[in-house]
Amino acid sequence: MANEKAGREAKRSLASGFRHHDYASEQRLMTLLLREGRAEWKDSTLNLDTYADVLAPTPFRAMQNGVICFITVISRLAIALGVDSEQSFSLSDYFVCEVERKKTKAGLNAFVQDILQGFSALVYAQDIRGRSLHVTRAMRYIRSHLYDPYTVADVARYAGLNPRYFSAVFKAETGLAPSQYIRSQKMTEAAALLRQGDYNITETAEIFGYCSVSYFSGEFKRVHGESPKRFLRTGPSPALTANR
Repeated sequence: MANEKAGREAKRSLASGFRHHDYASEQRLMTLLLREGRAEWKDSTLNLDTYADVLAPTPFRAMQNGVICFITVISRLAIALGVDSEQSFSLSDYFVCEVERKKTKAGLNAFVQDILQGFSALVYAQDIRGRSLHVTRAMRYIRSHLYDPYTVADVARYAGLNPRYFSAVFKAETGLAPSQYIRSQKMTEAAALLRQGDYNITETAEIFGYCSVSYFSGEFKRVHGESPKRFLRTGPSPALTANR
């Protein structure tokens, strides 16, 4: 009987015209939120109203259940990005219990920001674990200036090191030259903008200060393994979150 009821409910949901957001968009958004530290709930396809009519008998209970599902997914993604599983699951347990204390949609919305910030902090701590203060400062500078024009020498100056020595230290600790890391971070952000659909390839290139679309496309391909045009046709490849 339970299986029959589940089948009927699934058919009812499909017949209603309701559709879930696609898995690739979910993974892309959450990875960016975690790795880039941008704890913002911007994507209109992923919000508290997404499943308000299907996850529970009442809209608010459905929103609470949606947040619990979100915690489950993001805690496991954090583990995939290198966070210790016990740390991630412990934080997940805490947040799930806190969901029940929220009584309003506004409270839940604010709580989602707390969840993102909590797991983002875990991922960032994993990223900088074992790094020197100079390299940590450099990584933070690069991540917070993705749209700004700057050179490796500028980053070295911010980190407080001679450019040549800084480059050697950075590569020794990260396995990447500073220029490679900068390219990786910028092109990951560029991929996010393209997938959101607000800007075309030419506009995205301009946003990041590239005068030549062909040069931008070449840099994009070096990081993601495919051109921006193909990326938009096929969706993000497994290399989307890889640093090259």
